[in-house]
Amino acid sequence: MVGVRARSSVTVKSIRINCERGIVRKLSMNLLDIIERTPVPEPWSEGEKIPWNDPEFCKRMLKYHLSQDHDLASRRFSIIDKHVKFMDSIVGGPTRLLDLGCGPGFYTSRFTSLGYACKGIDFGPASIEYAKEQARESGQTIEYVTEDIRTAVFGDLWARNNGVW
Repeated sequence: MVGVRARSSVTVKSIRINCERGIVRKLSMNLLDIIERTPVPEPWSEGEKIPWNDPEFCKRMLKYHLSQDHDLASRRFSIIDKHVKFMDSIVGGPTRLLDLGCGPGFYTSRFTSLGYACKGIDFGPASIEYAKEQARESGQTIEYVTEDIRTAVFGDLWARNNGVW
């Protein structure tokens, strides 16, 4: 249920959010406060807050990626499988696929199994090492690169006719 009142723009007084377990939470906000805030934040102006390239942080995050108890870092495998099936049906079959922020390679490994040529780029070294290890163990040929996607050079192979995830 959403309550609104007219002003120079729409103001949302309250929103009820139904969560998975049937819990109802109430969130109050004024959209004009968000729209008219000053100054408007500039992306990455405060520096990099998440230390993805810190080895210890990255190892801890990998545990969250690998967990099937939640969707906090990576989706559960059952959800990933549905995503891959859906995306494959839209693309219409194997092509080249560039996975930006690939994490531990859950999507790239599934697309490779379907015949796609995949490249994964992620800033977290532990996730990339895990993805490379999994590809080696399963006999898959997937290029994984530890790099910041904001400055990465994707290469000629990935510059044309690609799916980007």
